[in-house]
Amino acid sequence: MRAAGHDVIGLHVGSPDMPPPEQVVAALSSSAGDVTHHGYAGYSGTPGLREAIALYYSERFDVTLDPSTEVLPLIGSKEGLANLSMAYLDRGDIALVPDPGYPTYAMSAALADAEAYAYPLIAESNFLPDLEGIPDDVLSRARMLWINYPNNPTSAVATLEDFDA
Repeated sequence: MRAAGHDVIGLHVGSPDMPPPEQVVAALSSSAGDVTHHGYAGYSGTPGLREAIALYYSERFDVTLDPSTEVLPLIGSKEGLANLSMAYLDRGDIALVPDPGYPTYAMSAALADAEAYAYPLIAESNFLPDLEGIPDDVLSRARMLWINYPNNPTSAVATLEDFDA
């Protein structure tokens, strides 16, 4: 469609459609030239980064986190989802994944040698899960439920009452 001259908003996985602000590019360029910034920071990141993340959560969400035990910087959501699945799922377990949903939910279950069961998100239910519609034999093996709201890609919003239910 772009080739035909249409303005297209890309909704695919993790692909920004505009460049970062100039000051961000300048800071990154400057940092890339600093030889002390080369190499990995270790699996848990630097203490300063973890402390900054904990401070952000405190100021933004009024949540208190211990930077040394409750903050883990990741290279992206895929790494975190895969790590959670590897930690919680075993062969024979089931992860309940939304359909439509982020493909990594199901793929992370496969990496853990578990199964993914897709529960439908449909307009008639405001794109909220019908957990009672999941068969008992699936629920008995389910160890993980992936759910996210505001939902991507439907943009549905769940209320606190929806989460209580």
